[in-house]
Order: sequence, then structure tokens, then C-alpha cells
Amino acid sequence: MKITTALIIGLLILISTTTSQEVRKERQRRINRDNDKNSREVIAPAAVKMRTVQKFHGTELYDDYTWMRDDSRKDKKVMDQIRAENEYSMTNMSSLSEMANNILKEIVSRIDFTDMSVPVKDDDYYYYSRSIKEGDHQVQCRKYKNLDAKEEVILDLNEISQGNEYFELGEYSISPDHEYLAYSVDTTGDENYSLYIKNLKTGKLFGEVIEKVSQVVWAESEDTFFYTSVNKSNRTNSVWMHIVGTSEDTDINVYLENDESYFMWIQKTKDKKFILIGTANYNSSEMYYLDSTDPMGSFELISPREEGVEYYVKHQGNDFFIQTNADGAYNFKIMKTNDSSPQRKEWKEYLEHREDTYIEDFELFNKYMVLSEIKDGKKVINIIDHLTRSSKEIKFDDNCYNVYLGENPEYNTEKLRYMYESLITPTSVVDYDMNSGEKEILKQQKVVGGYEKTEYATEKIYALSHDNKKIPISLVYKKSLLKNDGSNPVLMDGYGAYGLFFDQDFSIPMISLLDRGVIYAIAHVRGGLEKGKKWHIEGMLKNKKNTFKDFISCAEYLIEKGYTSSEKLVITGASAGGLLVAAVLNERPDICKAAILDVPFVDLINTMADPSLTSVVTEYDEWGNPAVKEDFEYMLSYDPYYNIVKQSYPEILVRAGFYDPRVNYWEQLKWVSKIRENNTAETKVLLHIGMTGHSGYSGKYDLYREMANTYSFILYHMGIKR
Repeated sequence: MKITTALIIGLLILISTTTSQEVRKERQRRINRDNDKNSREVIAPAAVKMRTVQKFHGTELYDDYTWMRDDSRKDKKVMDQIRAENEYSMTNMSSLSEMANNILKEIVSRIDFTDMSVPVKDDDYYYYSRSIKEGDHQVQCRKYKNLDAKEEVILDLNEISQGNEYFELGEYSISPDHEYLAYSVDTTGDENYSLYIKNLKTGKLFGEVIEKVSQVVWAESEDTFFYTSVNKSNRTNSVWMHIVGTSEDTDINVYLENDESYFMWIQKTKDKKFILIGTANYNSSEMYYLDSTDPMGSFELISPREEGVEYYVKHQGNDFFIQTNADGAYNFKIMKTNDSSPQRKEWKEYLEHREDTYIEDFELFNKYMVLSEIKDGKKVINIIDHLTRSSKEIKFDDNCYNVYLGENPEYNTEKLRYMYESLITPTSVVDYDMNSGEKEILKQQKVVGGYEKTEYATEKIYALSHDNKKIPISLVYKKSLLKNDGSNPVLMDGYGAYGLFFDQDFSIPMISLLDRGVIYAIAHVRGGLEKGKKWHIEGMLKNKKNTFKDFISCAEYLIEKGYTSSEKLVITGASAGGLLVAAVLNERPDICKAAILDVPFVDLINTMADPSLTSVVTEYDEWGNPAVKEDFEYMLSYDPYYNIVKQSYPEILVRAGFYDPRVNYWEQLKWVSKIRENNTAETKVLLHIGMTGHSGYSGKYDLYREMANTYSFILYHMGIKR
């Protein structure tokens, strides 16, 4: 057939018309789809690309988003990008506002906003806090000698927080004579606390305000206290002595820690005889002591630091009791030595190291030692009688619970106060008679409107990881809504870092998920402390990938056993848990429908290569040091930012804090931009950067609103729209 010019023109018109029709059809399909979702199409913020190159050990790393780092937090183009991200996130979340509002109403309706804590007796005073319905914060109070006495308001946090968008109480320390209060506040979320001193007799503040304070401990001398301060990289590195009523310019620096990998703390022994200074990294520690009645004296070293040796000290009678991992006691043992000769060579074994039990902490009373332990994946409280050396373990009924020691300021007492809760048991304050073994529940958290524990259930199940290690999974769900056909929506949480036990706490807001058929699961992956120190070691440094593989194995197990499917699974993690989720998304983006990352640590190598940032040098022992070739190569192999590739990612919601000093906001800003650039699916990646810190909003109503928004996102992508 002869091809004419007219025929060519006609064909071009036909092709053009057909293409336009297809474009219109596709556009209409998208409009219809979005109308079904009750949302409107919005375009994700465009991120300018400005390539930089860093070289590590001969390897070049390319980064298009380094410009998003703004230490001053004032750069206009960065602020414009943040505003664009927040607007995009809010617009996309607006279609879920009705569900979020309903969930918020549910949460608020279940909470008693006029609650009061159980009073704690300290000398002649009973100290407690209470909340008021219209206030975001606590009111700190006390009563003299008996609970029928007139209430004295020590500090109304609602009053002093006025005018601040963010407000967080740090230290709250009463002087030994109960006449002064030293308290600190953070008004941005950057964890730089300002310390104030209040005269409790007059109600007036003293003139001095001390900045960047992290801890306060009073000497037994009425008007003198010691405090720790942070340096420019937010590392606690100094101990100072202050006399009330004097200028902070005259404060005496009693200790300065020059090793950038060490952080510090101060404490007073329960018997009030000594002030202790502790300094440690994640590998070693050392401690100093001072007679608490002689604040002008010199702190004496207990035993010099040794590589790989940790020790922590308490005092009783004439002896120091020492928790240590020396001589291969990786789960810790307890030693004892006279306080006149505390050097390591004088230590004698009091409680031997046990392969199956990790000693987390201990407290000393006149007649008893109380051990907080971890055994068989559970927290345990064990009480040892000093006279008979017999031990008594407190028993608990739930299989997914958390227990921890409460405030126990009294040394000469047989009553131990502890806090107990589980995934289905509201938080309870319990007094335990260490002599008789009797328990008295002083208070249990109230769920307004009623809560029937028997309607819910917990399970502890185990998934086999890639190397046949059994990984515990804690589950909680509403019994009547559980199905065995893989159709249950599941929210799976994980952390797995720093040797932290992922606590199985009761959550009133969580009821809103459980009552909609959601199973909440905690994957107790390696890197935590659920099975002792070895569980931590097997998930850190060059074992870090075990953490991610464990998490994936837990997800696969829940799918295999019919709890859920990948279309009904949402995964979540915060901070180091956000690194876990981000690494899993790179490895197995198909494993879940959606992911929530809360203040995630996602720019591993770039952050760990900058020792000026908060805690970086200290955390070399957890993640590795990119300046070391072998560390760099292993870190690069899983780095959440540099392992983003062209593939389909699920729906993603990220939360960041603009003033967060631990995980700086630019990590999330960079990561989200790079994920979007490489995402081949039509899924959305949302980022909200709040004017907060690492822990989110400080006001309870703002916090619950944020939770409601997140829950609505989770439920929507699980297919639940009510």
C-alpha cells in the first residue's frame, strides 16, 4: 500500500486522539479511586537534588540530600521543605480525620483526668502528684505526717508551663530537710534542661538558673547539691557542686570526663551515707564516692576502669555491694567489699553469676537485697534475706507482663513497692511485705467506662529465625474477634538495640485497636535483653543483621500460622526500632501493607561518622565506627539510607521531632525523599515533623491526638474504615 502524507497525518491524529482518550481515562480512574478514598490527589513535595560525595576507605558514597542538614535549624530552603512535607502529610491524612476524631474521643473517654498517684512516704512527708481535667501536666503535692493533713502544692506544672508549646519536667529533687526543691524543665524538646531552685517555705524561686542540667543530688547538708551538666554534643560530662542562693558562676567543678565515649551520672545511696559519681560507656565503667555529709571533701575512686569491665555500686552498713560483669560474668554477679577498701582486689563474691539469669539492677534495704532480674524472657523480682541468705521470688500470673521497682526512699522498711502491668492488666501499684510475702494492691489504673480484662487474651509464641534461634513474640487481642484464617489485622512492633528489654505494658489507647479486631504483636528480636546479655550481643555490631532477620522471621511466622497476611500486616518501630523497620523495608518491602516509623534512626553511616552529634562516640560500641574499615563495610551492607533501591515500597508514615537531639530531623527528611525517588509503587510516603523532641508531644491532649491520627492510618491500610 502506498503511504501518502494525508494517511500519515490521519494516523498521527488517530494515535494522538487514542492517547488523549487513554490519558483521560487513566486520569478519571485515578479521580474515581481517590473519590472512593474520600481524598484528593496531591503531589508529593519535590526535593531538590544537590549531589555530594564522601569517601570511606576507598568507597565513594553519593548523597543528593546532604543539604537538608541544618544545625542552626533556620535555613529557609530546609524550613520550606519541612513545611511542604507537613502540608502533604496533613492533606493526605485529612480524609481520615473523622476516624481519627472518633478514636481520639474513645481514648479521652477512657482516661481519668483527675487521677492521683499513690503517696510515697519520705521522712515526715507524703509526696504525690495529681492531674486536673483541664491541664496537660501534673500538679506535684505533699502532706505533712498524715494523709488527712492539708495539701501543700509544691509545683503546679500547668501554671509554670504556660506560654510554652512544649514543656517537660526533668529533675524533681527535694532537699534532705524538705525545705528546698530543685527542678528542671525543657521547653523545646532538645533535652537541654534549665534548673530552678524553689524555697518551699516562702514559695519563691532563688535567683540562680543553671542551664543544661541533667541530674541533681542533694548532699546531707541542707543547702548544697551536686548536678551534672551536658556539653555541646549533649553528652553528660561534668559534675558540679552548688550552694543554694549563690551564683552558678561560683559553682565548683568536681569531675570532668574527657573521654568522649563516656557519659556520667550521680546518685545517693539509699542509706544516705554516700554521694556516688558513675561514668561509663557501653563497655566499661568506674565509680567514685564521697561522704554525703562532707560536700567539700574529695571524691574517691572505687576501682579504676578496665576495658570490658562494668561495675555499679550500692551501700549498706559498712559495705559496698557491687554489680559487675568482671571475670566473664556477662549476666552480672554481686560482689561485696568493706567501704574502707573498695578496690577490686578486695571484692568478695556475694551472689554468683548465673547462665540463665541476668541481673538488671538491685536495691538495698536494712534487712534485704532486692534484685531486678531477667529469666526465661521474663522480668523477675527476687528478694534475698541478708541474715539467712535465703531468696524469695515474687510470682506473677500473666505471661506477657512488665514489673519494675517503684519509689522506695525508706531504708529501714520491710515493705517493697513495685509496679506491675501486662498487655491486658492495667498498671498496679503494689506494696509487698518482704517478711511475710503478702501483697497489697494500693491502686490499679482506672479505665473509665469499664474494662473487662477477661475479654482479652495474651499469648507468648516463638518463631524460628534463619539460624534456628527461637524468637519470642508477645500477642494481645480481643478473644471474640480472633480468627484462624489469616484475616486478622496485625500491628507488629520491634526495637532490638542497646540491650533494652521491650516492655509489655498496658495501654489504654491500644484498646481502640483491639476492639476493632487488631492483634498487637511485639517481636522480641535480638539486640534487646529478653534472654540476657547474649541476646544483646547477638544483635549488635557485626551481628546486627540478626535483628532484621529475626523480625522478618516473626512476620513470616504470623502469616504462616494463620494469624494474618501481608495485606493485613502493619509494622512499626521507634528510634533504633525505626532503623530496624527501615532495614526490613529495603530487604522485604512485600512483607507488609504499611509501615510506621517513629523518630527513626535511618542515616546510620552519615550520623555515626560525625562525632559532634549527640552520643555518636558513645554508640560506637553498639553500631561500630565508620572510621574502621571492617565496621564501615558491615554498616554499609544494611544502612537504611544507602540500601534504598528501585522497588515497590508499602504505604509509609514517618514522624520526626524538629528539636530531637538524638535522631536529628534531617535523617527522616533525607530518607523520605530518597524512598519517594526510588519507589516504583503508587503508595504514599508521608512525613510529619513536629516542633517536638525525641519523645513527641509533651501535652497529654496533643499526644493522644497524634496517637489517634496514627491509629487511623494503621486501620485504614488494614482495611478497617470505622
